[in-house]
Amino acid sequence: MAYRKSYSRNRSYSRGYSRRGNSGSYRRSSTRSYRRSSSYRYGRTSRPRYGGLSTRTRNGYSQYYDRRSGSWKYTHRRVAEKKLGGRIRRGYEVHHRNGNKRDNRSSNLTVVSKSKHRAIHGR
Repeated sequence: MAYRKSYSRNRSYSRGYSRRGNSGSYRRSSTRSYRRSSSYRYGRTSRPRYGGLSTRTRNGYSQYYDRRSGSWKYTHRRVAEKKLGGRIRRGYEVHHRNGNKRDNRSSNLTVVSKSKHRAIHGR
């Protein structure tokens, strides 16, 4: 892979890569610089390139970053809310019919009460 020469802010030539910090893992980003990867510490995280959606995986469930609230939200709950046309009420949970936590199709999600959800999973 050939590195493209570019000017940095102080107008000196740089090779297009740099290291920040002394520890951690580094990855190549689209801006041609090595940046500290957050995946070694927080699990798999995807950073948006051009203002897209940030995603990550926690406990097997996919999450997205909600810029309005400034927090991470579960994708399956958002899909279920869109399917219902409103919020999920307190005391209800989203059940994945096929048992795959990453399968967030609306046809695979069902909103059930907590007690019924526990009975389905045998807890």
